[in-house]
Amino acid sequence: MEQLKFYDVAHEEFYKEHTKGEKLDCYNKSLIYLLGLTGETRKHFDKLYNERTRQIELTGTTEGWQTGVSLATTKLAFNLFNGYCGLEDRESRTYTVENIFIYREFIPYFYEAIKLRFEIRE
Repeated sequence: MEQLKFYDVAHEEFYKEHTKGEKLDCYNKSLIYLLGLTGETRKHFDKLYNERTRQIELTGTTEGWQTGVSLATTKLAFNLFNGYCGLEDRESRTYTVENIFIYREFIPYFYEAIKLRFEIRE
C-alpha cells in the first residue's frame, strides 16, 4: 500500500475499507481518499459516489449537509476523478485552486490526493 498521510484514524480506516480487495485505478483511489477526508463526506459517501457503477453523483454537491471544507474536498475529488469543474461558468469558478486550497489545514491531504491521481512517487 502507498505510504499515505491520513488526517485521522477515521480517514485511514475509510480509505482502507473502500479500497481493500479492489483493483482500483489512480482516479478512484484519489476520489476515495478525498471523500474519506471529512466526516460529512464519509457519512454521505453514497450521495457523492456510486461504487457499483464507479460514477460520481453530482447532486451531492448541492445538498444542505455540505460545509465549506466538505464541498471544497468534494470539488477537488470530482475534478481529479474526471476533470469535472461545474456546469455553469459561475460554478466553475468555485473549482479553482484559490477556492479549494483556502482550507490550509487540509492542504497536505489535498496534495496526497494529487499524488495518488498522478501516480507521483517520492
